[in-house]
Amino acid sequence: MKAVFAVNAADGFGNGSALPWPRNARDLTRFRQWTVQRTVVMGRGTWLSDMPKPLPQRRNIVLSKKMSDDRCEVFGDVATLLANVGEQEEVCVIGGAQTLWALRPHIQEVYLTRFRSAESAAVELNTKRYLTDFALVSCEDCGDHAFEIYRRAECAGISPPAQ
Repeated sequence: MKAVFAVNAADGFGNGSALPWPRNARDLTRFRQWTVQRTVVMGRGTWLSDMPKPLPQRRNIVLSKKMSDDRCEVFGDVATLLANVGEQEEVCVIGGAQTLWALRPHIQEVYLTRFRSAESAAVELNTKRYLTDFALVSCEDCGDHAFEIYRRAECAGISPPAQ
């Protein structure tokens, strides 16, 4: 399972149904490359945001106890979600923050876009804490943002940091 998300320089993650940075064509292209023909898992807030519904060419799953929508599959808890995802299925958790944290124990890789802007955000995601036990394996500087890929330390052949 992979986490695919973005933050700004202040760990800003979301502003209601919008993002705390301007739309970025390069980031959207990369997001599509990372998620197309895969399963995307998100929380209700991400589903209700201004993204297309459903995301095309993907299996769309929403983790929520409070909604139903015939354009996606909805599971009320992590155990039910995991029971309905195939072992070999490529799963990308795309948000929101609560969903990323709930599924963090199952995440093996993180595909993170880090924008250099620092607009205030209603929702923040503490990336330092989230990335504990992950090792940076790739970073591409794109000027106003960077693409970073992390793997669980044990998956990258690196000893986890001492606690």
